[in-house]
Amino acid sequence: MRVKKVQIENFKRFESLTVELRSFDCLVGANNSGKTTLLQALALFDFCVHHCLNRKNGTLELRRRTISPEDFYVLPVTNPMDIWTDRKTMEGGKQRRVNITVQFENQTAVTATVKLDYNRFGVSIAPSDESPEALTQLTAFRMAYLPVFSAFLPREERRLSAAIEDELGRGRVHSVIRNLLLEIRNQNRQDDLIAILRRSFPALKNLQIEFDEVTDRYITVTYHEQGRPKDFDIFSAGSGFQQFLYLFGFVLLRRPSVILLDEPDVHLHGSLQAVLLEEFKRLVSEGKQVLVATHSRDLITRVSPENILSLDQGDPKRLALAFDIYDTLDRLGSIDPTHLALIQAYRRVVLVEDRTDRDFLSVFCAKCLGPEVWQQVERRVAFGYAKGNPWKQHDLVRLRQLLQQMIAVTGPALEVFVVADRDYHPDVETLRQSLPSEHLHWHIWHRAEIENYLLHLPAVERLLQIRDDQLTLDHELLKNEFYRLIEASKNSANDRLVQAFDEIRKRSKENWDAATMARMALEFLEKHWSTQRLALADAKDVVLPGLKRWLQENGIGQFSDKKLAETLSSQDLPEEVHDLARRLARFAGLTL
Repeated sequence: MRVKKVQIENFKRFESLTVELRSFDCLVGANNSGKTTLLQALALFDFCVHHCLNRKNGTLELRRRTISPEDFYVLPVTNPMDIWTDRKTMEGGKQRRVNITVQFENQTAVTATVKLDYNRFGVSIAPSDESPEALTQLTAFRMAYLPVFSAFLPREERRLSAAIEDELGRGRVHSVIRNLLLEIRNQNRQDDLIAILRRSFPALKNLQIEFDEVTDRYITVTYHEQGRPKDFDIFSAGSGFQQFLYLFGFVLLRRPSVILLDEPDVHLHGSLQAVLLEEFKRLVSEGKQVLVATHSRDLITRVSPENILSLDQGDPKRLALAFDIYDTLDRLGSIDPTHLALIQAYRRVVLVEDRTDRDFLSVFCAKCLGPEVWQQVERRVAFGYAKGNPWKQHDLVRLRQLLQQMIAVTGPALEVFVVADRDYHPDVETLRQSLPSEHLHWHIWHRAEIENYLLHLPAVERLLQIRDDQLTLDHELLKNEFYRLIEASKNSANDRLVQAFDEIRKRSKENWDAATMARMALEFLEKHWSTQRLALADAKDVVLPGLKRWLQENGIGQFSDKKLAETLSSQDLPEEVHDLARRLARFAGLTL
């Protein structure tokens, strides 16, 4: 059986939620958006089903159960009220009940209910079909919830079945992994597991599982890799190998109908995440249903958008896209698949050159607006990456139209806010007036590039913790080198200006030769350098890299560009940046 729809009432953050599921879904969204909560709700449903179905005299019957918090292992909580929305178990003098209704693809449905009875959990289920055949099918149905991976224990004793079941129910697969592997060996399925592992780790030659019921206390599991002379215990294996053992050892042994995975990509390199996705697809082809909660962009970008379920704002949205348009968009610029639901919901896209520019922009705006306000903005706008300067090489009108066509043909128009480097264009205002404006909003940085806003010596000193009471030589040396590098970047700035005039020549079909453009660049630089050198210096390729090299050579310290951006205060940022932050907030629909 496959889960078709889930309805949740009064469970944790979900006072009411309805979501339709497919054979394979990636659950995406910000932290605390409800991805794990949805998986836990399904795990709770499974717990209730298998505690309320009882076989008596060979016949299955339904019964209500009361369970102590200690035995309510499916969801460990410090207080029983923690599983209720807003921790409210009563309303209007009546009990509030947690209800989780699962509708299966055969149109049958089962509601699992949890209520609080004198600090104990009262659980029951109500199937739409109580026939013996339906109850037998329900008994065979299993969901398995695997929480975020934890490292294996260095040693593991042989455990009794009841103890293993208790650990598994509590989500502690890692603590009994050797017991599970031993059971796989006892069922003669060891070769099946090795075959799965070899698809991901071709160097694996063997997996040896050993335990003698008479003489051994601990279970031994070792692996052998090609080119290595000895066997090693799985405790010494890399986290990626351990994680595959954890996932597929459990799935192979327990054979669940639905597999609920919370961030299974943690600790995995991008190439292994691709292999992991292929294994998920293999499970789906074998009739399993797989639900994955993830933050991994590597994993999400490999998934078809229709299999991405966004839970941002607690409102599930499935991405329904025109794939030919999506592919065209990917060639024009990168749209993060995790943001497509935001585009559908709010019709707002902020386009920047690349992820570095987005990181700087986020840091700057959080300084200007405050972190809480900027977080609200980020929850309402999607970010796209132009893979180059947007005003130079992209048809933004076409890109916006494609986005509009991809998400819907009706409803409000999609708006795009473009934040782009000036890239030494000599006249920002003229450039701005030449750009398309229908549903397109622009900010061209007044300085040459966004990195130029990092050229703030006091922030560098704060970052390096150079204080006034230190030797004056330290401060003066840094100051002298800082301004020396700015002056040294003048030649690079001149070359960039020549390129800018050449781009203007091509756009406006001017008949300028190389000598004319070189003269124009030099005249512009000589006119503006003394008053705008922080704006015109080559911060990205000359000043900042040169300063880092000088600091390293003199043993003073080191920093990253992002760390320097984070060190800037709101007062360090010019009014231009504050104004842009306010414009972006209004663009997102916020009232300041």
